[in-house]
This record gives sequence, structure tokens and C-alpha cells, in this order.
Amino acid sequence: MFRGLRRWIPRAACGLAALACAACNQMAQQASVSPYELPEQTPSSGTVAVTDAPPLVLVAATTDLTNPLPITTATLDAGYRNYRSFCHPCHGPRLDGHSLVGPSFPEGHLSLLAPNIVAMTDEQLFLSTWYGAGKNPPFRGTMTPGEVWQVIAYIRSVQANPPPGAIPQGLPGRIDTKSLSQ
Repeated sequence: MFRGLRRWIPRAACGLAALACAACNQMAQQASVSPYELPEQTPSSGTVAVTDAPPLVLVAATTDLTNPLPITTATLDAGYRNYRSFCHPCHGPRLDGHSLVGPSFPEGHLSLLAPNIVAMTDEQLFLSTWYGAGKNPPFRGTMTPGEVWQVIAYIRSVQANPPPGAIPQGLPGRIDTKSLSQ
């Protein structure tokens, strides 16, 4: 009895495999609808495209933002950890843009020690981090406001005392501060 069963098990497995392949072939030939083939819907009024700058209404409603966190060792340590997690790949360990990703941008290194970035207010740094600016993606869905403020505190501490060998150069006008302050 087992001898006959041993012969039929491989044959049955091959038969099931052939049926499965035949079903897949038919499925590939069936008519299907791609979601991109549907007619494009008109967006609701007031919708802002994700490629646009943040709405000026939101920027105007948040004027005079200042860092609410005290500048303590704990704040700077947390800012350093968050910087290493979120900012380091593009801005580098010394904030001068010398990193693995930074040089790959056509505009060049993304230095946070550049004079135009050092001159930005804390509010402008927060908004450009929160909403994104230039090649910098928005971090509002990734970081909390407290984490952004911790990173800003860390950046300000390094900007006040740049590390030796850091290159305080950057591409002027990388972040359009006029659109953030209107």
C-alpha cells in the first residue's frame, strides 16, 4: 500500500504545480484596471500640493517662534542623538555637509555652518525643518516639535564653536528665508 502511495505523491504534486501555473497564466491575461488609468479627480478647494512651499497662512500664524527648551547638557545630548539619526546623513558629522549623501546633490555640500544658515532665526530653522525646504524633506511626520528644537539647540551650539577642520562654506541661498518670514 505504501509503495503505491509513494508513486502517486510526486505525480500529484506535479499535477497541482501544473494547475497552479495554468491558473497564473490565465490571471496574467485577465483584464485589469490600473489605479492610474482612472480619470483624474479635481482637488478640493484650499488643497496645497506637496511640492509647494508651506501655506503662508500657517507660516504667518506661527510668528516669533523661539526655542522653548532650556540649553542644558541633556537638551544638547538629545539634540546630538536626533541630529545623528535624522540630519547626519546629508549634513555630516561636523555640520559642514561632508557626508555620504551631501556631495551627491547637484548643488553641492549642504553646510549648516554657511553664513546664510547661521544668520537664520530659530523660527526659520524650525519652519524649514518642519515643512522642508530645498532638498531638505519635511520632518513634521518623523520628528516631534521637541526633537526639532533639540536639534536646533545642538546646531546653534556647534555654530557658536565650529569643530576644527569644519568647512563653513555652503551654497548661498540654499533655503529661501524670504518665503519663511512673510
